[in-house]
Amino acid sequence: MRVRDCARRAFRTMAAGLWVCVFVLGLCAATRETVTLNVAHGLAGLGGGLAFFAGSVQSTQIAQRHSAAGALGLFYAGPGLGIVFSGLAVPVALKVFGRGSWSIARTVQAGLALVLAIVLMCRRASLRAGPTPVQAGTKQGRICSRMIWLLGGYLIYGAGYVAYMLFMIAWVQDRGREAGIQAAFWAVIGAAAMASPWI
Repeated sequence: MRVRDCARRAFRTMAAGLWVCVFVLGLCAATRETVTLNVAHGLAGLGGGLAFFAGSVQSTQIAQRHSAAGALGLFYAGPGLGIVFSGLAVPVALKVFGRGSWSIARTVQAGLALVLAIVLMCRRASLRAGPTPVQAGTKQGRICSRMIWLLGGYLIYGAGYVAYMLFMIAWVQDRGREAGIQAAFWAVIGAAAMASPWI
């Protein structure tokens, strides 16, 4: 497999997973029907897993091309930033509009996700830029092939991660915590997630 082909497929997979997540957030904002929400949460786990897996491939290739290990830390810090954004926005939305206003909170999340997805798609050209394609028999090609199996674990991890983190806010709310505590709770989790790749 050519390295550039690998990068192109990884980007397409990452973009597909990303758009699934944006769609699912919009779907969650539009319905309160239990079966639909359960299916949506499953799709969110799948989309998030695909985006995390393929994004890992992309960031690994960028790090290799430019000898910039920081690209990996930057990528893995991204989910933490998303947690911070959601953790600050959702409790405030629920506080302002009431605990039953999950559709508004999901709309806020979907809006944030849409903006970030558009930013990523606008950066597509720079993500796809790279050296002359090389064959899989070369060092870079062999690394790409081996990383597929290793990073496949992140697909499973991402699916589970999205599923169980989804219900953390309900757990915090059940403890009777106010919006400020809920936002701080998520901000700490997000900050820790952003710091852990660098540490």
